[in-house]
Amino acid sequence: MRAKQLFAAALVAVSLCAALPGFAQQVQSDAGVSTNAVKDGGVTPQASTSAAAAAGDAAAPTTSTTAPTLAAPVSTLKKSAPPPPPPTPEQIAALNKLQEEADAYAKGAKDYRDTVTTIIKLHYEEKKKSILSGLDKEITTEKEELRKAREIAIQRLEDFIAKYPSEPEATSRLREAKGVQRGAHTARISR
Repeated sequence: MRAKQLFAAALVAVSLCAALPGFAQQVQSDAGVSTNAVKDGGVTPQASTSAAAAAGDAAAPTTSTTAPTLAAPVSTLKKSAPPPPPPTPEQIAALNKLQEEADAYAKGAKDYRDTVTTIIKLHYEEKKKSILSGLDKEITTEKEELRKAREIAIQRLEDFIAKYPSEPEATSRLREAKGVQRGAHTARISR
């Protein structure tokens, strides 16, 4: 497992180094390969100075005895442009006019936003009132139905007690129902 990780790391390092043009040129010069040999795929014959002299061929390519050098680094600095000329009076006037128009647009946009906000608030309040009034009507209707149902229940209990006077459970329920009715009536009056 460790060998696979080392191999993967070496592969990444080699591919990164190959991607750097300066590094590739340095490696080629360290290996004694000319750039023509790299371009030709290594087809151009290479011979040392002594081999060329031994063959007696004066036109044979010779290798340099100087030490290989690093490729010149590529400059990454951008050349700065000269400062722009000062604005003309026409440009200053146009800028002032543009600023006035931008201010007028901003004021109009603020007024429009305020108007839309007001309209939305009015519609919200109107909708809220209509919903609340509908709920109040429903509550009033339900209270009225409850009052009617309670009166009917009291009337039936009174009829039951008249028919069966010795029933203690019915008498206590009648007292409870009348007490709740009086409490509801008292609550309505206190409002």
